[in-house]
Amino acid sequence: MNASGSEEIDRITAGQCGPPMERLLRKVATSFPAARVIVVGYYPFFSEKTRNDFVMKGLARRFYKTAPGAPRIGRKEVLEQLTANSRTWYQSSNKTLAEVARKTGAELGAGRERIMFAKIEFPSDYSFAAKGTRLWGFNRSPFRMMLVLLSFGEILLPPNDEMHSQRRASCDDVFKRQPNETSEQKKDRQRRHLLCRYASLGHPNRKGALLYADAITEALKATLGTKGLGRIAER
Repeated sequence: MNASGSEEIDRITAGQCGPPMERLLRKVATSFPAARVIVVGYYPFFSEKTRNDFVMKGLARRFYKTAPGAPRIGRKEVLEQLTANSRTWYQSSNKTLAEVARKTGAELGAGRERIMFAKIEFPSDYSFAAKGTRLWGFNRSPFRMMLVLLSFGEILLPPNDEMHSQRRASCDDVFKRQPNETSEQKKDRQRRHLLCRYASLGHPNRKGALLYADAITEALKATLGTKGLGRIAER
């Protein structure tokens, strides 16, 4: 998210989605020689449809950090940079993953299509904090927003996924204060506790999960046909 531009994103994507994915696909294809393997794509996190309010301002500044000595940029510019980086990541990761799936599938397929790539169509309205978002976000109920304003940001908005209450209880239990912990250990524990509480943030919600299910189904139809897919469903 805080990459300097498209060249850096392309380089990082090639390193993270290239050889590591190829090794994983080879391992999966070897372990399950009769399986059809589908690699699904990612999605752009931010977009021009992401709402740009004070909540997003705080979140965006956590994601995007300028280089030391660089001039400070405003809220609008931060979100524009995050949106550009998200778009580049979406395009670059899809391209790299599709190439790896095609290359590895050709080598291991023995004349049949064993490894496929499924692109996730993800318009701007589906991105984080957009009107039609397909990602888990914050609980922005009027009551919650009022608490945040009255506390001057000391009270955080909870995530809006259905398991947030259970997850928070688990996080509180795992990251309890330890006796004789140092200030650094306390800071690290609090950071990890916060990450645990907000683990759902930005991941596909129910509607987003359906996008992935549909993309996988279409990929299977393309290689197995409707009848073949039906026989698998019957099993």
